[in-house]
Amino acid sequence: MRRLLPVLLLLGGCGGATEPPPPRDEALDRAALGGRLALEMERPVEAARLYRQALARARQRDDPGAIADAAVGLVAAELAVGRSREAVTAARDVRAELLRRGAVPPAALLLAEAVALHRQGDARAADAVAAEVVARGAEDADATRRAAFLRGLVAAGRRD
Repeated sequence: MRRLLPVLLLLGGCGGATEPPPPRDEALDRAALGGRLALEMERPVEAARLYRQALARARQRDDPGAIADAAVGLVAAELAVGRSREAVTAARDVRAELLRRGAVPPAALLLAEAVALHRQGDARAADAVAAEVVARGAEDADATRRAAFLRGLVAAGRRD
């Protein structure tokens, strides 16, 4: 029994403790903030560059939330530049990456992908992705409203 007590004490100390959150990454934060500000100042080329940096940093940190956030910004910047093909590629790549990591892609990322598909002229695919956002409903009310509007644009384009 005396030999068992130290082992039990050691094992008792191992369970139940939660891992502290990773420290803030200032480089990631600066790149993401810089990308957002560049988009607001209508400098989409610079925004895309900064969001690519943020995305690379988020991937290094293995942070699905930061990966998704940076990807949404990157897709928005690529669309603002007029590069819908690159926007679709970025959105799809990150969506697949998040699924591989066991993370659910956020509605904002799906909406960004749907908008990029619509701008690229692929109304059927845009409608399908927007329908996914609408189906999630309460997850992100703003994204749901925007996706419903996009679905309306697609239906109007079909004269439906």
